[in-house]
Parts: sequence; structure tokens; C-alpha cells
Amino acid sequence: MGKRTVSALFTGLLLVGVSACVRVAKPGDLIFKGTVTKIAVANTGDPLREWVVTTRVDRVVCGSFSGSTFQFAIHSPTRSRIEVGQQYRIVATRVPQGYEVDPDEWRSWWDFWVCR
Repeated sequence: MGKRTVSALFTGLLLVGVSACVRVAKPGDLIFKGTVTKIAVANTGDPLREWVVTTRVDRVVCGSFSGSTFQFAIHSPTRSRIEVGQQYRIVATRVPQGYEVDPDEWRSWWDFWVCR
């Protein structure tokens, strides 16, 4: 998406009175809508992330992912404010070992994502 498209998007949002922020996804990142199907304690090797969240991938927004489920580690369900049965926008950043998910990302104020 080029600068003109993003400018048009901003202009269109302003014309309809929508307050929004746009963030550009980096190449390799994965952004998807997912429904949490399970949250369980697991030995992740990271004492700050001892719970694993399993999600059903409902729709890929940016990036490429062919799986039907996606798992990531969090500190705790209470701290992350995540619940089984709820749908979230999940941003997974590409790292050498696969993907890393910021457990606070679904509470962020970014409304729109631009995919590269």
C-alpha cells in the first residue's frame, strides 16, 4: 500500500469522523483475528510466560499463515486480560525461532494495520 493510499485512507476516516491510528506491519509479521480455544499452564522455559494460549485462526489480516491454530505464551490470563471464547486481533512478530506475541497488543490503540 503506497503513501497515496494511506493518505486517502486517513482523509476518508477524517471525513466520516472516525478517530483512528494506522500502524505498518513489518515484512514477515503475522496479524490475524483469532478465537481463544484454550489457555493452559505449560513449561515454556520462560518464568515470565508460563501459560500457553491456543487460538483458532479465523482470518489472516497481514502476512501468510496456512495453519488453523496458533499458540503463544503469556505471563498469565489475568495479566493479559484474555479469555477463552473471545476473539482478538493478534500481532505476531517474526523472530528467528518463529513468532513472538506481545501479550498487551490486543489492548493497544492501533485501529488499522497497513500490510507490506
